[in-house]
Amino acid sequence: MKLTEMESHKKCPTLNVELLGKPIHSIRDELNTILDQASSSLCLKLQRWISSVDISLEYKGIELHKCNNQPHAHMASTFSHQHQGLLRASIAQNILLNLSDHFYAAAIHRQVDAACTVTSSDSRLQQRMGQLVASYIAPENMWQSTEASFSDEIGLQATFIIKHGNTSGELLIELDAILIQTLIDELVVDSQEPIQAKFADALSRTPVKMNAVLCRKKMPLDQVLNLQPNDIINIDLLSNVPVSIGQEHLFNGRVAEQNNQLVLILKDLKD
Repeated sequence: MKLTEMESHKKCPTLNVELLGKPIHSIRDELNTILDQASSSLCLKLQRWISSVDISLEYKGIELHKCNNQPHAHMASTFSHQHQGLLRASIAQNILLNLSDHFYAAAIHRQVDAACTVTSSDSRLQQRMGQLVASYIAPENMWQSTEASFSDEIGLQATFIIKHGNTSGELLIELDAILIQTLIDELVVDSQEPIQAKFADALSRTPVKMNAVLCRKKMPLDQVLNLQPNDIINIDLLSNVPVSIGQEHLFNGRVAEQNNQLVLILKDLKD
């Protein structure tokens, strides 16, 4: 069954060509570690803001994400990085209103329904939360609030689950493709030096089989065919013993006796 052009575009969103061949997965793994480690600190901050220990924050992970798939993007808080790129934070309306009512010590706690809207006070709390998460990704002075919009490209989305009492909802953190490229440049994750160092270390510890040819014997084919178990073949040790790994001839050596044992003494150079 053939997909229409529109259906194909929906199933295969556009990836920014600037990220092709770039270590976007390395950035994802790096951010995954940063945000996972930051989750307990974020939770403590929320508890202090809300003046309640009955609140938890769980980090669920970070994945590739099409940036314009955020259904409530118009209510999100967006920040621009001083070296280009956007970060967007959005909190599900039910938990945002719950947290906001406790943060501002509202006399009446709102219920989420069709008539309930997000106020500027609610947005300020969301923005404060977004700034806090962004500060773990890059220093706080590198971010500023913006009204800029995300482009229709692949980025990264991190998900946290916030629970307060019986209410729970998602905190979503999105990074656009330009910000990912900025982080790639700043963290220098595409540098070959760390990779080469790890490769050299792994290579130096790799076990290999070294071969040394101690003797060679030429015999007519009919004698070889007539060989039987327990037959004795007269041999002479080579004066120059070739030593190799696989097909690579490394050096030559000579056989000697040491402490009543035969040993192979390696020469410095191949002949």
